[in-house]
Amino acid sequence: MEEMHEMGGEPADKEEGQGYIEENRLRYEAEKAEEERRLLAAMEAEQAGRGEEDRGCIDENENYITMIFEVFGNPVAQSRPRFFRRGSIVGTYEPSKSKKWKRDIRLQVLSQRPKFLEGAIELKLNFYFSRPKTLPKKVTHHVKKPDLDNLIKAVKDALKGLCYRDDSQIIQIIATKEYTFDAPKVRINIGTVTTPHD
Repeated sequence: MEEMHEMGGEPADKEEGQGYIEENRLRYEAEKAEEERRLLAAMEAEQAGRGEEDRGCIDENENYITMIFEVFGNPVAQSRPRFFRRGSIVGTYEPSKSKKWKRDIRLQVLSQRPKFLEGAIELKLNFYFSRPKTLPKKVTHHVKKPDLDNLIKAVKDALKGLCYRDDSQIIQIIATKEYTFDAPKVRINIGTVTTPHD
């Protein structure tokens, strides 16, 4: 973002700082409105005439719903909020890289016409990263950053409100990360729970 920088710098008067906060609030609201517009447009396009063959892999009966989606792109971990200071005013913002990845997840999942899940949910995530050409053949596991738990957080944040209401519905998560010779992506398997868990 313009004018955002590390903590520090000379103090500015309070009025200038409040003006800066208001400017960024309006910018954030404009970005949010644009994202919602794109999501709505994608949903309307789906409802306008795309057939059942365009739906993601969804298995549904009276007892359960299971959905499988593939979201293509380099998986990005959920970032910690970044701090900025404008005079005496301190604020936070989300780095654009993780914000864009979550937007891509929402758009790609929405294009596959997901169901909205109620009740207890199980979530399985498989993250696939492009294998570097210089990586020795003996290296088989992806043991570098990003961390698996932060990759999971980004996907959960993107799916909340789109596939389910709240993270508290998720009672089980299984996740892996690995290299692939194919296109990088995350494979999402999400569904309602049909049997009790200990």
